[in-house]
Amino acid sequence: LQETFPEVMLALEEEPNNVAASLEELDRRSLELRDLCAQGKLLLARYVEDAASVGQEGIRKHFDHAKELVKTSDEIFYYTAKFWDKKSIKMSADQIINQSEIVTHAALMYLRSMRCGPTFLDECMPRMLTIWLDFAATIQDAITAKNKDSAQIALLDHATKQLSKLNKTISLTKSKIPTYYLLTSFPQIVSRICHTSNETYLVLKSLMVQVFLEFPQQAAWHMVSVSKNSNVTRKSRCNEVFQEVIKTKPSLKTFLNHAISFSQKIDDLCDAKTGDKEVETSFRDLLPSLPAMFRSKDMSPIILPIERNMVVNIPTSVADLETHNPFPSGCITIEGVEDKIQVMISLIKPKKITFRGSDGKLYSFLAKPKDDLRRDCRLMDFGSLLNRMFRKEPETRKRGLKMRTYMVVPTNETNGLIEWANNLKGMRPILIHLLKERGVSLTMVFRKYQPKPDDSQEKKVELFMKCLEELKGKEGLSPSVFREWFIRTFPDPQAWFAARLAFTHTTAVMSIMGYILGLGDRHLENINVDTVTGDTFHVDMNSLFNVSETYKVPEIVPFRLTHNQVDGFGPLGIEGPYRISCEVSLRMMREQKDLLMSVLRPFIFDPLVDWTPRDRSKNKDRNDGGGGNKPGQEALARVQDRLDGLVTIEKKRKGNLNTPLSVEGQVDHVIREAMAIDNLAAMYWGWTPYL
Repeated sequence: LQETFPEVMLALEEEPNNVAASLEELDRRSLELRDLCAQGKLLLARYVEDAASVGQEGIRKHFDHAKELVKTSDEIFYYTAKFWDKKSIKMSADQIINQSEIVTHAALMYLRSMRCGPTFLDECMPRMLTIWLDFAATIQDAITAKNKDSAQIALLDHATKQLSKLNKTISLTKSKIPTYYLLTSFPQIVSRICHTSNETYLVLKSLMVQVFLEFPQQAAWHMVSVSKNSNVTRKSRCNEVFQEVIKTKPSLKTFLNHAISFSQKIDDLCDAKTGDKEVETSFRDLLPSLPAMFRSKDMSPIILPIERNMVVNIPTSVADLETHNPFPSGCITIEGVEDKIQVMISLIKPKKITFRGSDGKLYSFLAKPKDDLRRDCRLMDFGSLLNRMFRKEPETRKRGLKMRTYMVVPTNETNGLIEWANNLKGMRPILIHLLKERGVSLTMVFRKYQPKPDDSQEKKVELFMKCLEELKGKEGLSPSVFREWFIRTFPDPQAWFAARLAFTHTTAVMSIMGYILGLGDRHLENINVDTVTGDTFHVDMNSLFNVSETYKVPEIVPFRLTHNQVDGFGPLGIEGPYRISCEVSLRMMREQKDLLMSVLRPFIFDPLVDWTPRDRSKNKDRNDGGGGNKPGQEALARVQDRLDGLVTIEKKRKGNLNTPLSVEGQVDHVIREAMAIDNLAAMYWGWTPYL
């Protein structure tokens, strides 16, 4: 930089008044030189920050110089924001109030980056919201605290002024950025609807109203379950947003009423009782009023809650920001409802229903009762963010790593709709069929080797090994049969190879994601394979955050990696593509841990039904908005540990003295844990650890 741009560097370092003149000189030589100089300065700032070779002041100076050179680069603002953000993350509540400038500066830089362009939208929006809303909650807590001395009061006063400045800037900026930016993080905004700081809540409300006015269809699906929430504050604030929307745009009133009554009908359908043996029924018998809604002439159009209609498409360049259509393939609305209802064979009897879309195609959904779908819904948000990250990172992109997602829409606290995916086959029926051909009856094997609850660990291991012997059949083949399915389903060698590789890659992504989030209950009913592409497709992602460790028979494996799964990876087994994909995925997640934690934070503020009762007594009205709830924070602390590379051997996080592992070390540790015979033998027998 000194050699190429001596005048500019000298001006920046020693003569700030001459900067403009030397930059004009640069522009005269060539318009690209200024950009090149700024890029170099930004690289230098990032290098010295990574190497920690100069103090904080030195790093900040480099970032400031880069901003001075080019005032409209989203990249420069993004990395500057990250620099300040790293400092604010480590702060305690008192430090945040003492050094409120650092926190507000990080949030403002993220805002500036979004105003300059869409490149870092996925990273900037969730982080900006988290910093801003947490900062406001911290201040609110400090205001309500007792026995403050005069110095604390002065600092708090200063911090409150900083917050007001930030609130004002966000209010002004919201009209200057496209509204679909806000739609990308809408679930996060809605989850903080009970914010304790009134001034901040008013800004939040204005953001929700803005999204609702421009994208009423998508916003309605996100907010309809909140309007039926059992928490009084949450419900009344959601209705305030609705009132404000109607006041601003009265034409939306009929749409809102129709959307709410439609979601009410879905709830009625979920709760409708069917006969014990009944596998098929019809709307005519069960709920004739639902199809009748769509036959009426006055019915407002309502979009289908599918990924194409709900997931925002982000522009790739600054040029088309204003004209960009976030739903380029158009939105499909519901034209009618097919009469047939299929009742699924399971404990809660979910019902498969089919809507006719405005494009003439049929779209199936599962109406699921007695299940808090907000977790699945958040997890799918998390999944689509991961997929966007995978597409940005060269190592993950070239392997085509992705998590298969589908749309989940809660209609109240216990019911909701799940988008139906076609061409799936459950792993359990596949394995049962293949073993039957060998002459192995699984029911017999299950009964014969099932350990008793009070058996010793040695006895369990012995039964487990005998069970694997039995699976070899009369010919004494390998106990694993899953590779057979690939050969039969994909007879063409090229398709077979591609499908097997797709299975390996998607299993690796799901393994690592499941490990990080503590996803349990991965029995074979919940794992499907796509019969067209070979991808793994997981469903029913309810036991998150290591809930499965509290079961009667606790789950001790980090994810499912039994011998049949490994059999599907081909002759290399866990080596080669599987291990490399695990490492690449984990490295990307560890690098982006702050962002991923921002997306998981709504779990605390929209307390999931399981978490609330234990916490109600101590915490009447503040079960969200502010600091969240305790079990939720403990769960997130464990996720944070894993993203930091800490592996906990014991269940409780007591004094984490072990040092963080490298990515390779951490992957090796979890693969060994998942395949250890001792762990598998101690699993619940219905989880079928022997398959």
